[in-house]
Amino acid sequence: MITRGMDYPAYIRDATPPDSCCVPAGALPHVVEGQVNEAVVATVGINPHGVWHCSHYPPMAASGAEELWEDKRRYFENHRYRYFTVLEPILNACGASYGGRYVSSQPNLACSMDVVQWPTDPLWRKLDRRVQDRLIEDGRPFFEKVLRESPNIRLLLGNGRTVAETLERIFGTRFEERVERCLGTSVFCGELLGRRFVGWSQFLSNSRMRRSQRAELASLVGRLSTSG
Repeated sequence: MITRGMDYPAYIRDATPPDSCCVPAGALPHVVEGQVNEAVVATVGINPHGVWHCSHYPPMAASGAEELWEDKRRYFENHRYRYFTVLEPILNACGASYGGRYVSSQPNLACSMDVVQWPTDPLWRKLDRRVQDRLIEDGRPFFEKVLRESPNIRLLLGNGRTVAETLERIFGTRFEERVERCLGTSVFCGELLGRRFVGWSQFLSNSRMRRSQRAELASLVGRLSTSG
């Protein structure tokens, strides 16, 4: 249950996952990484990586919710992780950066969020569709609330086809899809919840895209981020 106002520590402390949805015992919900109140751009994933997330955020006492939220809020001041490292050049092309240990001269900050807040084991792509649907139904209110209470966020960047197609399905929208054969990926463009949305079909952490292709993708996303 989400309390009135975005009280992130309370959500971390009080939220419970839906039953029988492959959420590891004692797992904590993923909220937002980075300075969400100052962020102008948000990168969007589908859900946290179960094994990694649980190893970095083991079960905690209720009194630790504030400390965990502070770690999340200042995440990029203390951590670098491949998932974010491969997204940083795309953020830079959009005039933004995660900041912190991702040293950049870009003027705008970015944060990271997921459509579904709960890590799962097995990974998302191996879950039964009915389980995915229950997790999405559970996660949608929080996802919407974060954006509603973060008016500075004007651009959403979707990492992977699953993100774009899931957002289309749950919000009843349709993004324009462009096949970029020279890059080996499709690109999605449109509007979502009053924000510009740009996504790509390749999940970049595991993609075999060449460095030159990644650079071209970043440049393309940068251009698309400012075109209506």
